[in-house]
Amino acid sequence: MLDILSNLQACLFTTSCVYSPFILSLGIAFLFSMIGAFGFLFSISLRHLLFFHALLMAGILINFVNASLFFTDSNGMILAGFVLMTVFCEIISELTFLRYNLPHKTSPLFYALPFASFILMAISRDLLSLFVALEGFQLSFFILLLMKIKNKNSLLIFIKEGLLSLATFAWGLSILYVVSGNVSLSMFQKIITQPSQADNLALTALFMLFLAIIIKLRLFFFSIQKIKKHA
Repeated sequence: MLDILSNLQACLFTTSCVYSPFILSLGIAFLFSMIGAFGFLFSISLRHLLFFHALLMAGILINFVNASLFFTDSNGMILAGFVLMTVFCEIISELTFLRYNLPHKTSPLFYALPFASFILMAISRDLLSLFVALEGFQLSFFILLLMKIKNKNSLLIFIKEGLLSLATFAWGLSILYVVSGNVSLSMFQKIITQPSQADNLALTALFMLFLAIIIKLRLFFFSIQKIKKHA
């Protein structure tokens, strides 16, 4: 794996490299993600946000599937499926609540979802479970925000930052899987405790995971402030 990563670095910064399907797939994933990230940050309409977020997610899914084929391991396919299902359910739920204004029908979901997310976070042994739990909390905050305020600009800001944190966490997750072949918390701990022995891509993945958590915490504080203001 290290030889392939070294070859990827050579392809990015020099002209002396051996191209392979793995390297080309990583390049395509990186290209999709860069276009998606650039467009996403400057998008002001919900339609454009969703389009560029789809490009970001395409790059992430390519990473998972690509590494899964390289490791001849089905876990990458399963990870890609869970990430895609989580993103799809969250986006569809938020757009449905936003369009049809259904906060009065979501009270059972509002009480059950944060409880289930908390339990999942407490028993999680890998970063995928942590990812799903954090998105569950995010959807709960969105429902609470929708119950308390009717300002669509604030709701769109929440959706944009929520999608940004989601994509950042999922991208870091995919890089970690490409580097190590797993997304366990033990691998995460190893990178933190022994950063000098970690690969540069692993450190990049670690940075993106922390960045996603910071964005999500900022989003939660934003929600609390808006709810207090309209209380």
